[in-house]
Amino acid sequence: MRLTLDTDLPVVSRAEWDGDAARERILRWAGYEDAETNEQRDEALNRAARLFLFRRDEAIAKNDLVAPCGDIVDGEPRLVTSGMRYALAAVNGARGGIDAPEELLQRARRVLERLLEREEKSSEEIIYEAKHLAIKRTADGRIIARGYAIVWESTDLEGEQFARDVDLGEELLGVKTYPLLYEHGQHPDVGLALLGRVVKAERDDIGWLIEAELERHAKYLELVRALAERDALGLSTGAVSHLVQREGKTIKRWPVIEVSLTPTPAEPKTLGVELAREIGAKALSEPQAQADVAEDKAASAASEATEVPQEQTSVGGGEMYATQTDNVKSFRDFLAAVKSGNAKALGITQGPQGGYLVPEEFVADLLRMAAERSIVLPRAFRVSAVGTIRQPVIDLSKGSADTLAWFGGVKFEWLAEGATIPETEPSFKQYTLRGIAFAGLTRVANRLLDAPGFETTLRQMMSEAMAAYLDYYFIRGDGAGKPLGVLNAPARVNVTRAGGGQPFDPVDAVEMYARFKTVGNGTATWLIHPSVVPSLAQFAVANTPVWAPNWREGVAGTLLGIPVIVTEYCSQAGTAGDVILVDWAAYAVQLSNEIEIAVSEHAYFAQDQTAFRVLAYADGQPRIQDKAKLIGTSYEVSPFVVLQ
Repeated sequence: MRLTLDTDLPVVSRAEWDGDAARERILRWAGYEDAETNEQRDEALNRAARLFLFRRDEAIAKNDLVAPCGDIVDGEPRLVTSGMRYALAAVNGARGGIDAPEELLQRARRVLERLLEREEKSSEEIIYEAKHLAIKRTADGRIIARGYAIVWESTDLEGEQFARDVDLGEELLGVKTYPLLYEHGQHPDVGLALLGRVVKAERDDIGWLIEAELERHAKYLELVRALAERDALGLSTGAVSHLVQREGKTIKRWPVIEVSLTPTPAEPKTLGVELAREIGAKALSEPQAQADVAEDKAASAASEATEVPQEQTSVGGGEMYATQTDNVKSFRDFLAAVKSGNAKALGITQGPQGGYLVPEEFVADLLRMAAERSIVLPRAFRVSAVGTIRQPVIDLSKGSADTLAWFGGVKFEWLAEGATIPETEPSFKQYTLRGIAFAGLTRVANRLLDAPGFETTLRQMMSEAMAAYLDYYFIRGDGAGKPLGVLNAPARVNVTRAGGGQPFDPVDAVEMYARFKTVGNGTATWLIHPSVVPSLAQFAVANTPVWAPNWREGVAGTLLGIPVIVTEYCSQAGTAGDVILVDWAAYAVQLSNEIEIAVSEHAYFAQDQTAFRVLAYADGQPRIQDKAKLIGTSYEVSPFVVLQ
C-alpha cells in the first residue's frame, strides 16, 4: 500500500460527503469503466489514485483505492474538505480504521491535517498581525488570538529572562484554560472583565505559544481592535507571585494564572527589549487612531508614556535602529554582529523565523559555493522567488495512435482542398513550489570562533551541507513537507533489471537508455550507488570492456555518452533506485536568496559552545507530470528512469 493523494489539487469546501458516489464518479472520470486491458485499467487506477489516500498494489481492481478524499467537480478533479475529514477519521480508527502500517498512517495523518489546516487558514480574515501576535476571524466567525505569551532567553526591560525549562506551574496549579484579561485586570475601567479564554498552549523553540478564543460580544473588544489598528498590542502573563523562583536574573519558575492582552511594552517579560521598544516606536510614529471607546484613552496614554531612544527610527514601515551597514564588510563581521546582539543596530534585516538575513553579497557567495558542490543545482530549472509558485507544464498524457505526446494534444494534419482545419486545444497541468523552511543547526567550541580561517571553514561547511541535503531530498524526497524527489516522481519509468548475475549490466543500461527522454541540453546524468561500481567496472560487450578498458589510466566518465555520478543518495546495489537516469532540466528547484542565520551562546552554555542555526526556503518538484507514450504505441518514455 502506498500514499497517493495529490496534495496540489485545488480544494473545495463541502459539508456533506458520499464516499461511494464520489468513488464511482472518479473511476468514470479516470476511464476505468471503459478500460479493456489490465494495462489500461492500471493506468486508470493510477489516475484516479490522485484523489484517494492510498492505493493497494496487490491487484488491479476498484478496491485497490482506499479512502476517497476528493470528487469530480464540473469535470475536474478536486479535493473535498468533508472527504478529507472522513478519511482522517478512518486513519484515526473510525469505522473500523484502515489496515496499513502505522508509519504509513502517520504520514497520511500529517498530510491530511496539513491540507485541512491550510484550507482553514485560507478562509480566515487577519485582523492584526505582528511578529509575536496575530488576531484572526475564522470562517465560522470565531475571533482567535495566537502568539507568544513568553519568549525564551529574551532579556526584558528589567534585565531578566525566562529559562527554556522554566516551570509554568501546569502541574502545580492544574489550570486547563487560562482566562484572557486586559492589562492583568489592573486597568481602572476594564478591571477583571473576561476578554476570552486560552484554548491551547504549547512550548516550542521560541517560547510559550498560546491560542485564545475571544468573546465576540465582550464589552471591551473594541478596545483590543483600536490598539491593534495602531500596532500597540502584545501578550503577557501573570503569575502567582509568592511561587515565582529566580536564579539571579533568570526566571526558573513562573506559575501562570492568567494571560493578558496589553499595550506593549506594558508587560516587558514577554518580549525582548528590542522588540518592545520597536513596537513602542512604531506606536508613537503613527497618527493616533480615533478612539472607538472611552477606555482606549487610557491605553493611548500608556503607549505615549513609553520611552523611545533617540537613536531608533522607523524605516519603510518596518522598525529598526539607525543603520550603518558599512560596518559589515565581511561574513565574519556579519556573524560577529549576530552573535553580539548588534545585528539590528548595524542595519541587518531580521528574518521571519527570528534570525537575521544574510546580506545579499554574502548570500550570492554561499549559493555559488553550494551550486559548485551540488549534483542538482547547476543542472535543474531554478527559481529564487519566495513563497508559493505555481507553474504550468504541458500535459504529456495526450499521446495516442495519431497524436504526439509532446505538445499537449495539439496536432497538425494534411488537408484536402477546401477542408476544414480540425481544432485542437493544448492541455496543461501544474506543479507547485512551496518555499518550505529548510534548516540546520551546528555548534562550535567557543575557542575556535576567533581561530584564523574559521569564517572560511564555516561558510564552506554551511554550503556543502546545504548542497548535500538538498541533493538528497531532490533525489529521494517523498513530497510530504519536503521536496518530491525523482525516485518518487509520478512520471518515472521503472525498468526491471535483467538479472544477468550482476546488479547492473549492459542490458540494463541499454534498456534504461531506450526508455529515456531528454528535455534539456547537457543536463542529463546517470546516478549510481558506490556499491554498483564493481558491476559497472566489469561492463563488457562481446568480451570487450566498455567502461574500464584500461584500469591503469582510469575509467570513462560517461556511459552511453551521459555523465556518470557516483552518489550515496541512490539505493544500495540490487535494490530499486540503485541506478537512476535523469534529465535535471525536467526538475524544478526553488531556492530563495533569503538565508537566515541565528546565533545562540545559551543553548550549549554548559559545553562552552556556540550554536549556529541556518535557515533557507527551498523546494523541488518534477516539471514533467506524466510518462509519455510514443505515437502509435503504448511504449512509455520519461526523463526519469529508475532501475528496479
